[in-house]
Amino acid sequence: MDIGRCGAIVFALLDCLPGMTFTLALFRKRLRFNEGATVMACVAIIALQMLAGSLRYGHINDNAYMAAFAVFVPALWGIPVLVLIRGSWRKAVFVMMLFMNLSGTIAIIGNAMGRWLLPVGVCLPYNWQYLLMIALTGVILIGVLYVLFGGILLELFRFGDADHIWRYLWLVPAGFSLIALWMRFGTTEPEYISTAKPANFLFLMVLFATKLGTYLIVGKIVLVQRQRNELQIVNRQFELHERAYRIYQERDETERRLRHDFRHQLAVLSTLAGEGEFEELRGYLDKMVRSIPLRARNRLASDPELDALLQYYAYEAEHVGVRFSSRIEAPVEQYVKSVDLTVVLGNLLENAVQAAGCGAGERYIDLHVGKVSDVCMIVVRNSYDGPVAERNDGFLSAKHEGMGMGLESVRLTVQRLHGECSVKHDGHVFTVRISLPV
Repeated sequence: MDIGRCGAIVFALLDCLPGMTFTLALFRKRLRFNEGATVMACVAIIALQMLAGSLRYGHINDNAYMAAFAVFVPALWGIPVLVLIRGSWRKAVFVMMLFMNLSGTIAIIGNAMGRWLLPVGVCLPYNWQYLLMIALTGVILIGVLYVLFGGILLELFRFGDADHIWRYLWLVPAGFSLIALWMRFGTTEPEYISTAKPANFLFLMVLFATKLGTYLIVGKIVLVQRQRNELQIVNRQFELHERAYRIYQERDETERRLRHDFRHQLAVLSTLAGEGEFEELRGYLDKMVRSIPLRARNRLASDPELDALLQYYAYEAEHVGVRFSSRIEAPVEQYVKSVDLTVVLGNLLENAVQAAGCGAGERYIDLHVGKVSDVCMIVVRNSYDGPVAERNDGFLSAKHEGMGMGLESVRLTVQRLHGECSVKHDGHVFTVRISLPV
């Protein structure tokens, strides 16, 4: 194999390895396969990149051929990497497109610097001087960008966001890629010559600066939207805690009243017994027995806060004629924090009570929380009638115009805890399944 073809292979590796490594590291908690299978897949992707890179050699003066490969080669590693990631595909596409744009810019700057700084004819595509300039440019540019914008990018991609936030954002780097492709290959001269001309190079650098500014604006928008979602979740937590506190207050008031009444009843019993009025004593005792409620509320969870929440929705379900059943495998607080369970179960049960309460026929809500292996499973199943309004992978609210926030808050909480949330409905039964790592 000649040196030029080897250089084309090395260039292909420089083109894909940084983006592939960063993307997989960023989504390491959402990989579809185990570590061994992922490594084997990456080795296969790298081998394909080396093969595709070798095919570039000998065609550097053919702009149409090189333009096709400028699209084909990134897709050759981008699509398989996307398959390795479970969920959040729009966010993953955005990240990969960022690196594809960056790799193209590094190639343009490295080529131009080599042609300007080195003697004429020394820096040619895929020779060692060319690859050295590309590598140095990549190290310097990525280092500078990380120092200036790394904090914002890491904050942007550190947490899971609702997938619809990223629904169309990947089109931003895709659009910039199309513009850059036209600037690089839309001329009669070979790309490595035309992009090194000062006017073209200046335009491409202005385009690169525009990309950076746009990405920063997009990042700020996503961070603001995330803060709004987190604020809604916090407000929802306060609301649910307030409900639980009201239940505790009602229970405390009821217990104080019962103790007060029982003290008077004991005084009456003592008086009747002391006076020998046994018939009246027997009648008073019968009256006391009849006044005891036939059905007392059982404790539904070992955690007091969670129990208060379940008692509240059990009462709400009973109030609208819905059968409520729950099975909580104690101690559930060892699996998931009670504050997170409050948000998840509070939103799910509120939706379930509303949906089941509006239905006809058998109306019920079934809740099961348990542990399977190292996963906490939450299943909420309720009856309902009528169509379910969906839009953009979300559900429209039945209480107001626009998207419902209950299930969206649940999904955001589950994503933050690196869990999974699935929804099924068949016209009569609505089921939400949640799995959270313990």
